Order: sequence, then structure tokens, then C-alpha cells
Amino acid sequence: MATHEFVVDFSDNTNIFAWFTKGWEEGTYTWYPYATAYNAASCDDPKAGTGGSGAGFYPINTCNVGCARATIDEEVVYRISRAGIFLDTSVIPEDASIVSAVLNTFMADGWYGCSARVTNIVLQNGQPTYPHIPAVFSDYNKTYYSGNGGSILYSDIDQQELNAITLNATGRTWVKQGDGAVTKLMIRLDTEIAASPPSESEDVLIYSLKSGATGNFTVTITVTLPAATTDDATDLDAETGTGTFNGEITDKGIYFTSYGFEWKEGEEGGVRSVTVGYGSDQSITTFEKNRSFDIGVTYYYRAWCRNEAGKGYGEWVEFIIVTASVTTSSN
Repeated sequence: MATHEFVVDFSDNTNIFAWFTKGWEEGTYTWYPYATAYNAASCDDPKAGTGGSGAGFYPINTCNVGCARATIDEEVVYRISRAGIFLDTSVIPEDASIVSAVLNTFMADGWYGCSARVTNIVLQNGQPTYPHIPAVFSDYNKTYYSGNGGSILYSDIDQQELNAITLNATGRTWVKQGDGAVTKLMIRLDTEIAASPPSESEDVLIYSLKSGATGNFTVTITVTLPAATTDDATDLDAETGTGTFNGEITDKGIYFTSYGFEWKEGEEGGVRSVTVGYGSDQSITTFEKNRSFDIGVTYYYRAWCRNEAGKGYGEWVEFIIVTASVTTSSN
């Protein structure tokens, strides 16, 4: 099975998180009984915080998830955080079959630390509606999200380093594909999902950038052998000794990585190759290459298109530039 890997680098989109917290309002911390924070229909307004937008969330590259715990006036109270993540997955072909998807982010103990309880950092789904773009206060509401699309055990994370959350078979179905696609997920702790109040704070910091290094979202798809067709050479000019190769990509093989031509002098000549373009523009269907040739020499050329499954070729096409006339024919 041949595959192609796409890497959505967070350095191109640093504002990938939306941090929803029940317990942060107008620049002050607020604490709640667990059930109040857990079941709240919306988060508090964090617009006074650094990086706040007034839209009820932090559009930043750092967020917290989990549950902070405190005792105030002899009452045990909590502050719950959930985080949305927004991933530009428009580069993934709409008809591609995804075989793996991995979210790589930096993780560490949050501001209040994390207790020794075994807990997982979990990806949940609320698409197509939740969380909104831009996010709103009510995106905090737990009833909008469900499932387990992939997780990592907190005790297994490498503090302040990149950690991988591998999406499972369910999570891979949540990845949006095609033009304009944005994949939106919610990040929570499984103990918080289970409405299990901690005996100590369980607060995890997740961030996309660190000292110039960046996280990423890596998606791998299967590809098939692409196909190309060779068209007749054109613009054959005896005065300048030039002509134009012409080709078509007739099957992208889901996703092609490059395309171009091969040519040779005579049927037994050595084959040379030129790359015309790469996979950054998947809308390409026809392509050409103008070059110089010797007068009176018979040439053969063919188009090709390549990806990880191999190189698909068109048929060899013969042409010759002569002083009196120009001939071209398929062979």
C-alpha cells in the first residue's frame, strides 16, 4: 500500500486553540461547586485576559484543560477548562482514504499541576456545528461533544515536549477533507468527561509553539498509481530549433507529487527527464515544456506523473524538426 503524508504545521496557524473556562471573568478568577462548573451552558467571559478577543474564548497558541481545585472558606470549589482546536485540513483530497492521523502538541503540568490520578487527554467531536468559528461562550457546553477520537495517558506525556495523540478509527472519520475544510475538535480530560471531581487539581497545559519549534497535525492517506497522456508536440520551429512537449494528467492517483516529461534521441537513445511541476497545485490537468532540439534528429518523448505509488507514463510520441517541413506522429 502506497501512502502520502500531509503535515499541517502550526507555525502557519498559531491561533489554533479556543480556551473555554468556567471560572475566569473580567480578569478575575471565580470558583464554583463542581456540578455548577461541569453542567454550565456557557463559559465565563475571558475578554480581559491577555490575548482575549471578547468572543468568549482565547484565540491563542496555549490553553489549559482539566479541573483546578481549591478550598475557599472551607468549601471545596472548582474551575473547569476545555479547549477547542481548529485545524486547516483543506489540503487533504476530499476522496482520500485516511489511514492515520496524529495530533502533535507540547504538553506540561498546568498552572495548578496535575494529581496522581490516572487520566487521559481525550479528543471529542461536536462537528459540524461545535465549536463555532469564531467560537462563542456556549461552545463550552459539554452536551455538544461526544466520543473518544484518540487519547494519551497523562502519565505518559513528555513534559514540555511534543506529544502525539493518535486518532483512532473513529477519530479519523472526524477529519474534514477538501477545499475549505477545517477540522474542529474538543480536548478534555477523561476524568472531567466522567464528571469525577478530583481530590487534587488536574490541570494540563497544551501549546503549539515552544522556542521556535512547532506542533503539527499529520495525516496519512493511501494513494494509487497516477496516469498521464502524451499529446503531440507543438510549436516545432525549424528556424529556432525549438518545440513544445504537451501532456495531460488523466488520473491523479488521489494525490500526485510531481509531473513532467522524458525524451530521447531515436528509439535506443538514452532517456532524459525534466520535472515541470509539483503537487502544490492539484488542479493542474494539462502541462507543457518548451525546449531546444537538433534539426533533422528523430526524437521520442512521453509525459509522466508521479506519487509514492510510482510513476505513470503516457505513450511515446515521435517528432522530427526538418528544414523543409515538420512531422509528428504517435508511436
